[in-house]
This record gives sequence, structure tokens and C-alpha cells, in this order.
Amino acid sequence: MKLVELKCKNCGADLKLKEGEDIVNCPYCGASYKIDEDNNENSGYEFEKGRLKAQTEYVFGNTNSKVSKIVMIIPIIFFIFFVVFAILQFTVFDNSFIKSKEDIQAKQQQEAENLIKQQQQEAENLIKQQQEEAEKAAKELESKIHSHNFKYSSGRKATVFIKSDLNNVVNNNQTNKDKKITVEYKDISTQDVEKIMEIAQMLEPYSEYNVLLGYDEEGFINKITIKD
Repeated sequence: MKLVELKCKNCGADLKLKEGEDIVNCPYCGASYKIDEDNNENSGYEFEKGRLKAQTEYVFGNTNSKVSKIVMIIPIIFFIFFVVFAILQFTVFDNSFIKSKEDIQAKQQQEAENLIKQQQQEAENLIKQQQEEAEKAAKELESKIHSHNFKYSSGRKATVFIKSDLNNVVNNNQTNKDKKITVEYKDISTQDVEKIMEIAQMLEPYSEYNVLLGYDEEGFINKITIKD
């Protein structure tokens, strides 16, 4: 029997079997092995084969375990990524929606304020225009009154004041043909300036008469009635 090199199954140390021996002791861990003469040539091979197989199973077992863990973790990672992405998208969309809504509300408020200002300005312009028209009409009326009438008054008057009024009537009827004044005294009713002057001569001096005024639709004096 030739010298065969073996491995200790306990510690893995190299064992040397001398020719003729059937028992070998490990010099490191003290393990004892009996060598079967029929299989001693293959025992080292079988040991190495078993050791390699064990290592392979260990490595692949751990590898499969790691792969399994990775395979299990991948969906979780994708799920977490999807949730984070969805939250970010929702946050961005929600912020955009809120900002868009705020912009629309601000625009509507600005348009409403502009409309109110425009309506106020139009109302102020209308009021101003009406005031200007009223002032213009008042000035025109005042101008007409001063142009076509005199400061007459009704009541009991002395002859001297009545004659002064009749002189004004004569001047008015000569210059303002559209606004002539009628003078009535007793059975005379006339707009003729000569007859009005005759009425003035008919009045007795140092006497008093009742004077009544008549007005047209525009408020101008159009008649003076003199009574004893």
C-alpha cells in the first residue's frame, strides 16, 4: 500500500497515511480515522468531493437566500418609489391647482373692482353732466327773465311807480316781440306801445291803484292789470 494524503474531517488538516497502517491520527485536533483498505485510495477523493459539495451548497444556499431577499425587496422598493412619486405629483398638482384657483379668484375680484370703479365713474359723469345742464338751464332762464321782464310786483302801488312800470313795458314790447306784455286798465287791453302810454296818462297823480300780474307757461310776466 502506498502513501496516501488525506484531509481531517474535523479540522481539515492534511493527514498522511503510511503504507501498512489502517489508522491515522490528526496531529492537530487528535481525531482518529480507520482506513478501509478497499476504499482508502478513494477516501481522500470522496472527502474532497464532499467538502466541495458542502461549500458549493453553502455558497449557493446563501446566494439563493440573498437573491430571494433581493427579489422580495425589489417590489417593496418599487412600491415605495411609486408612493413617493405619487405624493410628489399630488403635492405639485395640488399646489398648482390652489395657485390656479387663487389666480382666478384674484382676477375675478380685480374685474369686479374695475367694473365697480367704471360704474362709479359713469354715475359721477352723469351727475356732473346733469348738474351742468341744470346750471345752464338756470342761467338761460335767468337771462331770459332779465332780458324780457322787469322786477314787477303785485299789490297796491302809487301812480308814480305804476307809470315807471308802464315805461318799462313800452321798452319791452318794442324790443322783445316774442315776449310782449299786455296792459289792462278799465275796458282797455293792449300790447300797443302808444295805447300803453295813453293808459299812463289816464292815471291820476298822487293816487294809488291795485296791480295784478299774469304769467305765461314759462313763468314770464305777460300781463299787468291795473284796477282802481
